[in-house]
Amino acid sequence: MRTEYVLAPDGTRIAFDRRGAGPVLVLVDGALSERRTGPMRPLAEHLAPRFTVVTYDRRGRGQSTDGTGPVRGYTVGHEVGDLRRLLEEVGAPGTGAALHGASTGALLALHAVAAGLPVRSVSLFEPPFGAGARLGGGFARTLTALLEEGRRAEVVRTFQRAVGVPEAVVAAGAAGFAASAQTLVYDCALTCALTRAVAARVGVPALVVRSAATGGRWPQAARDAVAALPRGELVALPAVWHGVPDADLAAVLSAFHRR
Repeated sequence: MRTEYVLAPDGTRIAFDRRGAGPVLVLVDGALSERRTGPMRPLAEHLAPRFTVVTYDRRGRGQSTDGTGPVRGYTVGHEVGDLRRLLEEVGAPGTGAALHGASTGALLALHAVAAGLPVRSVSLFEPPFGAGARLGGGFARTLTALLEEGRRAEVVRTFQRAVGVPEAVVAAGAAGFAASAQTLVYDCALTCALTRAVAARVGVPALVVRSAATGGRWPQAARDAVAALPRGELVALPAVWHGVPDADLAAVLSAFHRR
């Protein structure tokens, strides 16, 4: 599979792959994930028999550059613009593409639909809807200060603890994500900007998927997201913390996006 690139409006180079055949389905990664090593890659393989599946590195990750980086100057509009150019490049004709976003990537997908991108349906895995009060203002400034001090692994740990990642996961993986730590400030901005008013502008069918094993604030966030979306619906799948088996998720997404 050949890596392709598209230039965003601000000159950021976005790396992406496409596989399969059929209607276009773009997968939008959550915090810290990359298209080659993150959870979207195996999911894409399960979806490829029924869709042209597009996976990409969000700005500041993997093989994509970061025209706004390392922190200052970022707006939600930058990443919505990245997605707009990607959809133009992959050619989603007629009624547009389908989007599937995971966690904070789900919030980016909602921002994109609300901004009028050509999207016909959107699915969301455990969006941290309503978490802006915890991740905005002083919290984002704390992350920025840690970045300026070069404490990138600490940025990752601080963010993960704030969103309820189990401590064993935090301890095991923070250093491996340090290279893209600045993108967590971007995820904070996405989260703070995703208000009920934004969700109300998402007029396409919207499916919220959650893992029945994820506790804490996440189940209520999923319910709140469904309540805020004009055409929202919810499904819970038996699985593990903040994850479900790829085959099970692909089956649900295929049925929803091919209606």
